[in-house]
Amino acid sequence: MAAGAIALINTPTVDPFGIGAIRLWDLGGVIGAVGMVMTFVITSARNVRALYIEETRR
Repeated sequence: MAAGAIALINTPTVDPFGIGAIRLWDLGGVIGAVGMVMTFVITSARNVRALYIEETRR
């Protein structure tokens, strides 16, 4: 990891899947944001389902 961090000082871009040069931290931020949105959607759906079950219980 240290060698990779040192290498990023000189070339802070990556070329994922051949789509072109992207700055590494921008790519990491996008991946992190997508993960947080997915977590929000999944937990919201679970909570809505749990509340619906509790509200419709007789």
